[in-house]
Amino acid sequence: MLSKIILLYNIIKYLCLNVGIGLMRRRQLLKSIVIGTAGIASSGCVGATKERLYSQADGDIDYDDTFAKKEWGYVRHDWDPPTGTDRPVVYTHDGYMGASFAANGPTHYIRMPDDTLIATSVGVYSAIPSPDLGDEYVHVQSSVRATACSAGDASDFGEVYDKRSHGLDGHEIIEWLAARPWSLDRIGLFGLSYSGMTSIRVASTQPPSLACVSANVIMGDLLRGRTFPGGVDNLAFDNWLNNLPTLWWDEESQDIIPEQEDPFCRQHRANRDPQTIIDQHPTWYRKRTENDGYRRINFIEMAKQIEVPTYISVGWQDGQVGQRGGPAVYNALDPDPIHPGDFPGRRPPSPELRESPKLLRATNGVHGTAWRALGRDRDGRRWFDYWLRGENTGIMQEAPVRLDFGMDTKDSHGTMSLDGFPASNTDWTRYYIGGNHELTTERPTTAGKETYTSSSPDYWYIDDLTDKTLLSYWSAPFEKPRVIAGPITATLYLQSSAENTEMYVSLADVEPGDEAVTYLQRGMLRASHRELNEAKTLRNEAGEIIRPYHTMVDPTPIISGERYRYDIEVFPLGHIVYPGHRLLVNIHAPPQEEGPDPARYWEYDPLDSGSENILSYGGDTPSSVLLPMLEWGSKRGNRTSPLPPEPACGEPDGYTCMEATLPQ
Repeated sequence: MLSKIILLYNIIKYLCLNVGIGLMRRRQLLKSIVIGTAGIASSGCVGATKERLYSQADGDIDYDDTFAKKEWGYVRHDWDPPTGTDRPVVYTHDGYMGASFAANGPTHYIRMPDDTLIATSVGVYSAIPSPDLGDEYVHVQSSVRATACSAGDASDFGEVYDKRSHGLDGHEIIEWLAARPWSLDRIGLFGLSYSGMTSIRVASTQPPSLACVSANVIMGDLLRGRTFPGGVDNLAFDNWLNNLPTLWWDEESQDIIPEQEDPFCRQHRANRDPQTIIDQHPTWYRKRTENDGYRRINFIEMAKQIEVPTYISVGWQDGQVGQRGGPAVYNALDPDPIHPGDFPGRRPPSPELRESPKLLRATNGVHGTAWRALGRDRDGRRWFDYWLRGENTGIMQEAPVRLDFGMDTKDSHGTMSLDGFPASNTDWTRYYIGGNHELTTERPTTAGKETYTSSSPDYWYIDDLTDKTLLSYWSAPFEKPRVIAGPITATLYLQSSAENTEMYVSLADVEPGDEAVTYLQRGMLRASHRELNEAKTLRNEAGEIIRPYHTMVDPTPIISGERYRYDIEVFPLGHIVYPGHRLLVNIHAPPQEEGPDPARYWEYDPLDSGSENILSYGGDTPSSVLLPMLEWGSKRGNRTSPLPPEPACGEPDGYTCMEATLPQ
């Protein structure tokens, strides 16, 4: 019998090495193989083939009868396994404290293929936010290697978001969980913020037992979305990244961990040198151009490897991870959503089914707003109930994309359901810049020019719209409600007196009376980074650029006095423009900060050269902003709730309201 098991194991190992793990989709078979060959292949294909890179000698730790030794690692003596069998499990591979925040510390130390022990908490309360899953579920959290109580030193951790730490370890633990006698063999993966991005990394390694993912408030492309958007330095992110090792090293958690510290945790932390991680930082991410380091942590590219149903949420004013990551990752997921309602009242599709659905839930608001949005209609619970328990919760009968408006207001909450992002019936509306501060849908036939001095304001929330360091343009009042829903592109024809300059384009909503201005979204570009990657630049059916993608390689200075066309990505948005309101576009140099609240997340280092920038408009130089517009209502399938009452200026979470008077 043993020889047959070994033979079967070798066949599976051969398939993993030569055919690919993608073929290993029969989870129950894998589970039985793992149980039958406990000491041979405790974690599937990855565990069978990885080299041993880090040695954790058991003799170095006196575990003092706190933990019992197993072939896969260690378990606390006082830990009670979940009752019953086939319990649905939701797993979080956390980049901060993870299992180390759990009451009494980790319940398990799971051994990776290279002998590194990963601190894991199974079914014990943790401070990590999660959906309200109830007692039916087992929630499991791990601490990424080289963080908190997990083993590994800085060099073992590798570059930021290393694949071993943030992907393959999670892969191993998912397969370990699927093999437990009390566990359902389909595992759910859940994450918020850092752990949301870690979830994308783990899912991209295609664990055979992974059934579904919920990855929320995430970055997409670190270079373009956070570190160096449009080629403009974001110093706040530099500072945050430099301080991140203090989290990994637990310096900020000295008052928390020692109370729960076990012998493994104590030794793992004692062996860790945070300086090695700090020394790694001035490498790839400081280069500010596309390089292998940025490519390695591009979550948009990782998403193309995910084969299971994936739920993503995003906040349009999220200053921490940015606004573009969620929609970009959603659109990169392959394939397109199955038609809603294909599987009502039935068990979810079999693991072999390649077509997997995806959902995007987006709302106005900041980092925490999107977390709270998970609780609307119990989305988090309904998602896992459907894909792990086979319950017809109705979530897969909903449209793939839902936009929430007026979040955290008492009376002004409304929703719109779309077939994609952007929706297939989007009315791409171009607003042209004209004379007399005009923003119009009619292309001006007469050419004109306006000049502003490239000098950085303190904040992008500008109340003095008569200043010579910016240009302001606004539309006529809207006659009926319209929704801006999708990516935004500003196209500017501009010449500068300098060999390099920067453009910062903001979009705002002006209430009747021209005194209350709500800033909505922004985008920016350094002139030397103007080159487009045509293959990755998105266009609509008319061929218009709806999301420019800049190469971010080999920045080229401009020629002073020569006019260039610049296509600027303005981050995506979902917003209702009410009747009587007007749209405002400001053009200026990048601000020093993005305002009192998000200043700690966005602090620019602009060129601030004092150059004279001349904007051309009309005629052959039609500077403009292309907006994705929709009508409120059921036209062509856009399902909506009743139009909510207009909220007070700045009332919805994430919006900032300023008192400003437009120049006459």
